[in-house]
Formats: sequence, structure tokens, C-alpha cells
Amino acid sequence: MKVESEDRGIHAVVRLKGTISVGETTQSMSEIFSRLEKEKTGAVVADLTFVKSLDSTALGLLVGALRRLRAQSRDLILVGPNQSVSMLLSMTQLDTIFTIHRTVAEALQALPSKPGGAGSS
Repeated sequence: MKVESEDRGIHAVVRLKGTISVGETTQSMSEIFSRLEKEKTGAVVADLTFVKSLDSTALGLLVGALRRLRAQSRDLILVGPNQSVSMLLSMTQLDTIFTIHRTVAEALQALPSKPGGAGSS
């Protein structure tokens, strides 16, 4: 798995690639989300376009990050989940909790450019 982050104004885009499962991959993911929770003020957009699969640990990390960000009046937005990831989000009803967009551009366009905006659509 590969994890990269990129600043987009007050927001951050985290690009995840490969299989995200317990161990080193989820540790890297956890570290990036923790850093962004402290350093940024806007939403975090998690680009899942190139994620092959997620396990329950990875889902737990996403939910935990969402809760912490929402406690700061921020959001964690998921982008481009493939069919198997979408099905997992649906089966766990997490698709009703997360805002999900098809592309990073679409997600960023839906976000306010200044802190304190809603961020959900």
C-alpha cells in the first residue's frame, strides 16, 4: 500500500493505493490522518480510487478519523471507491455516514474555501 498527502489550500487530499489491511499499511494511514488532524483546518479528502480492498481495521481508522475531524467541525470525504469497497461501505452502512464523491475535483469543489464551512453535500 502507498499513502501520499497533498495540501489543497485549507484542505488536504490523502491518496491511498493498494490493499489497506492491519499492520504497517494501517499504521502509515493512521499517522497521516493524525498529522492532518493537527496541522490542517479544512476537510480531509481520502482518494480511494486506487484502493483494491480495505479490511475492518482500515474501516475503523476511517471512522475514527471522521469522528475526530467532525469534533473539530471538519469532514473526511471519501472519493472514488471501487465496486468492492463501495459494497463494503454499503453493507456496513458507512455510506450513510461518509460523504462520497466520484472525483477529487468534485469533492474539493463541494467544500468551502475558508474554515468553518459545512463541507458536506
